[in-house]
Amino acid sequence: MPSELHLLPQIRVKEFVELFASQHHVEYLRSGLDDWAEAATRASGDNVKLDHTGKLLVMLKRRHLIDGRQLARLMTNHLKEINV
Repeated sequence: MPSELHLLPQIRVKEFVELFASQHHVEYLRSGLDDWAEAATRASGDNVKLDHTGKLLVMLKRRHLIDGRQLARLMTNHLKEINV
């Protein structure tokens, strides 16, 4: 994973994240805590829902395979790409 943010992909981000996660044996598995977190998010008035790529990015961060800056840049690039 490039530490320099400008080297992170701006296209095909989903594929990049999926490959990186697969290489590190990381996958998103839904848990009971997800139900609680989504309910708390809705109760706070927040309408954010992560797609599979976003959830993989969170898992990669939790496993310390990416840092917060990498997560933010990859998430930004992914959202820009899917909302074009």
